Amino acid sequence: MELDIIGGNYQHRFQNINPQKTINWYVVSKTNIEGNKTLHSLFPTPGLTRKFTITGNRVRGIYVATDLTTNRCFAVIDDTLWELFKDGTTTSRGTFTNGVNSTLPVYFTVNTNNQLGIFDGGSCADYLDSYTIVTNNGNLIGNTFNLSTNTLSTISDVDFPNEAADRGRVYFSNSNDTTAWAAADVFTPTFKADSCIRVIAFREELYCFGKETMEIYLNDGTTPFTRREGTALLYGLVAPHSVAQHANGIIFLGRSNRGQPAVYELTHDYKVQQISPHSVSWQIGKNVHLEDCIGYIQENKEGHIFYYLHIPGADTTLVYDNINNEWHERKSTKPYSLTDGTTEQGMFRGNCYVNWDGLHLFGDRYSGNLFVEDYDVFTEDSLMIARRRDGIIYTQEYRPLSIDRVEIDINSGAGATTGQGNDPQLMFQVSKDKGMTYGNKRFIPLGALGDYSKRVRIHGLGIAEHWGFRFELTDPIACVIVGATANGSFGAV
Repeated sequence: MELDIIGGNYQHRFQNINPQKTINWYVVSKTNIEGNKTLHSLFPTPGLTRKFTITGNRVRGIYVATDLTTNRCFAVIDDTLWELFKDGTTTSRGTFTNGVNSTLPVYFTVNTNNQLGIFDGGSCADYLDSYTIVTNNGNLIGNTFNLSTNTLSTISDVDFPNEAADRGRVYFSNSNDTTAWAAADVFTPTFKADSCIRVIAFREELYCFGKETMEIYLNDGTTPFTRREGTALLYGLVAPHSVAQHANGIIFLGRSNRGQPAVYELTHDYKVQQISPHSVSWQIGKNVHLEDCIGYIQENKEGHIFYYLHIPGADTTLVYDNINNEWHERKSTKPYSLTDGTTEQGMFRGNCYVNWDGLHLFGDRYSGNLFVEDYDVFTEDSLMIARRRDGIIYTQEYRPLSIDRVEIDINSGAGATTGQGNDPQLMFQVSKDKGMTYGNKRFIPLGALGDYSKRVRIHGLGIAEHWGFRFELTDPIACVIVGATANGSFGAV
């Protein structure tokens, strides 16, 4: 009989109802034109290879400044602006003299006047119709990097919004000039008295997110934007840094005006749809300090649109696949040892992301280093990627079921040439109490490199009314799980 072991990360509040966990694997579904062996498979998340080595505590933002003649990549590490070059070299472009060495993200804008704006201190910024647009959520800090002269300077205009009284409102620079600000170029969202905590430009419109409402503004030639009538939405933003956009929508961690935290997608026609199912919303909402969550979107080389949501309170990263409508979890081995010499898993170390001409760059949350996504390497900066899949609970009308063999369909023969992974092993555990606990680990050989006909089997599993299966892998190999079958019978063996 076939076992349904493929799925996403949907562990329920009551684990005996649904214990599903998918860590560092993700669901890939075949399309109508693909003749894949199965409808769904689990692919391993790719590794990270170091591309840039820079001394620092954290990469806070990466940005590609692009116009008709410019395609330059920059990163902010602690309070220093760095320029990155394709050959792996870097150049410091200056230190923010007004910086606070924060761990918060920074925001970039670029205009047609060769100005790169960098905004810090819990602020949010974007660029639309020649205007740099900001909100002030705290100690707003602004700097301008001149792309022609390679000089970094502080925004010193007296009308730049950096006071406590400026919080919760929307401000505009002069047209094509991040250094000049006019006190009159400001508005407060008008649909409801609600402080604006994030702005984002999307399809020639400005979306203003408050804690309880959202408003959409259009540049119609007035001073400078006008609220688009009939588009105010009763959804608030939980985490200012969780907002990210792709070609067809905006994804964010929010809540309805009387609801609990959930992940939503806002489409171009102003429709809001919850994309986190109840189990995922519970995994998010049970944590504290959700305002610290960070989100970004990656469109990877396979065409998946991944929304990453870093949740510090849970020390993990939940990832939504906008193509397959599936969730998985991504975790990294922390690059330091505990007092007993062991290591632990935490949030995915890709703190920020940018696609630079097909070079998928992630900035490190533990250092100033930057990594390129690597589909031929199954470690992260040489550290282990620990993968895990807990399947659904399998039962046959609640009757005792004996299983004497499970065979797992895996791409055998993908072992490494030397070192760890040259004799790869899949760790296997069984639960007989609805996924509440799992038995001892058993190790199944996956076959050495080139042993493509290796059959992955395990025997003598016993009898139970409810069966749950856990698979774990720490070897650095390309392990794809296609499916599984079981041989069994009702009653005793």
